[in-house]
Amino acid sequence: MKKIVILIIVFSCYISTIAQTDSLAYFLKKGNSKYMINDYFGALQDFSEAIRINPSNYEAYKMRGIVHYSNYNYRSALKDMEKSANLNKGCTECMFYLSKIHENIGDTAKSKKYLSELKESMLYSSASTHIRNGNYILNKFKNYKEAEGHYIKAIDIYPLAEAFYKIGYIRLQEKKFSESIVQFDKAIALDSTYYLAYAYKGSALLSLNNYQEAVTYCSKSIAYSPGYADAYAYRGNAYYYLSILDKASADWKKAKELGAKDVVELLSTSYNK
Repeated sequence: MKKIVILIIVFSCYISTIAQTDSLAYFLKKGNSKYMINDYFGALQDFSEAIRINPSNYEAYKMRGIVHYSNYNYRSALKDMEKSANLNKGCTECMFYLSKIHENIGDTAKSKKYLSELKESMLYSSASTHIRNGNYILNKFKNYKEAEGHYIKAIDIYPLAEAFYKIGYIRLQEKKFSESIVQFDKAIALDSTYYLAYAYKGSALLSLNNYQEAVTYCSKSIAYSPGYADAYAYRGNAYYYLSILDKASADWKKAKELGAKDVVELLSTSYNK
């Protein structure tokens, strides 16, 4: 009997949640329709009801703010738009309206600030899209040239560490080790915690027989991401070539524990005798 009661309560809560979601969507849609025909009073009522149903719904605050703005009620528009922006970080539409609102209330400095943030956000988004496209081409088709083209476009729009890192990765696959290091350094300059750039720079240094420096960069990678298996594998190889066999063995074992594949143990079985 107790189980049945619990199930009824759970089901009732589930139905209540669905009803709340449906009613929220209903008032948002209704408010939008009224806004489109310049029925600002009716739209305000509907968006306010949506906020009552869900006080954390950024869309309702944003739309009510837009209605206030359209009705020249800039103070109320500012309050709603700031609330929406806080609930939805990076909302480009919010930044646009915040810029326009501050312009209309005579706060030129803040208007320019939001306009600058809007521009930066849009550039970041555009660059990120090119990086995603490059990643897809690189992972799916191994087409280095086409993928690199997207990374270069991303850098032209808004330099991000990942774009430089990916070009460095391509150079590494092409065995252009010195060129890859240049790109990894650019990634690190933009993001000093980029553990992948440190690890792959270590790999490139290893290929250039610069073993001590390879250890340094792999160690930095491990410091920022202790669970990254490849950094241990690369550092283990560097230690081996430096004849520090106990550390080489420890790093290889750690790499295997973390799931690294194709870890080549350079130590002979005689070492363990």
